[in-house]
Amino acid sequence: MRNFADEDKEFLKTHSYKPVTASGREFQVIDSGSGSQTIVFLNGIDTQQEWINYVSALEKNYRVIMMKYPVEIYKNKEMIAALHELFGKLGISSPILCGISDGGVLGQLYAKNYKVGGLIMMTTLTVDSAYVEGMKKEQFLLPLMKLYIKTVKFEKLRPALINAVKKHFRNETEEEKAYAVSFFECIGQDESYRYSYLRAVLATGDIYKLEKFKKSDFSYLDGKVLVLIPENDMFDKIGRAHV
Repeated sequence: MRNFADEDKEFLKTHSYKPVTASGREFQVIDSGSGSQTIVFLNGIDTQQEWINYVSALEKNYRVIMMKYPVEIYKNKEMIAALHELFGKLGISSPILCGISDGGVLGQLYAKNYKVGGLIMMTTLTVDSAYVEGMKKEQFLLPLMKLYIKTVKFEKLRPALINAVKKHFRNETEEEKAYAVSFFECIGQDESYRYSYLRAVLATGDIYKLEKFKKSDFSYLDGKVLVLIPENDMFDKIGRAHV
């Protein structure tokens, strides 16, 4: 049976994170492969490890970038500015952005403000979705969530995160469910994920403050957008991306 910890350990034998500073903050970056096009992966809930199998598959034909975000940057407009500076330092002028969940929203925001070579969005949403409208109504809970994540003992936070993931299971096989649990057990081994998760929660809470996207914002990407939404997706399918 597949176990994510084994896959991650094997991946890190041949791939390593390197620090790159942008906007005065440190990104941890894996820069692999080569090719005329560069694919940059944008994380969901700050779990950059989710991309390792994609990197292994695509690095044969593309330059691929995966990264750990600086925990200090949680406003999405600040993050895209930092990413733009990061790409400049890495010599990337027109990346293909591949974002999942809140990373898909970040990709849309980046593509609206800077030119990209393509946009791939996986199980994601957009700023005018019903899901984001619901977030707006629950903003009063954000300070309580922030306090909880910062102060609760990590041995209690880890199982809480795993149980939260289990709530989103739909039609997965038992093996697929076990693999998903092994993923969060692996990334939750390091208490530093507490702060990455907090950054992701704050960044998600920032989405509703963004201006609504217009179709014209992405007209230059006509024919260069791929949206992958599972039939049993966790997000409401009303108010999808305009691209």
